[in-house]
Amino acid sequence: QMSTSIVKVLVHKDNKVVQELPITALKKIAIGRREDADWIIEHPSGSRQHATIELNTTGLFVTDLGSAHGTCKNGEKIPAKKPVQCRGGDELTFGGSTRKYIIIMGNP
Repeated sequence: QMSTSIVKVLVHKDNKVVQELPITALKKIAIGRREDADWIIEHPSGSRQHATIELNTTGLFVTDLGSAHGTCKNGEKIPAKKPVQCRGGDELTFGGSTRKYIIIMGNP
């Protein structure tokens, strides 16, 4: 059941966890270089509006917004403007940033 599980992302840089980002159900998370993004990409290869992540009743989805340098899931580039489902343990990268966003799904 989605509502009782905890979903978050651990951000790894140089094999260290540098950030822990909670994912709230039914809220679209904006990822990009814009200062008002929910998750800010500091790398210059990030687009201002790079991607979104959304947790809804059917699962967790990442969508690349047609960014210049793309979004990868487990090392494979995902198609632009098409929601791609993510599962626990999946690793997302945005543009040329070396930060790895690892999805954690578990029970409280």
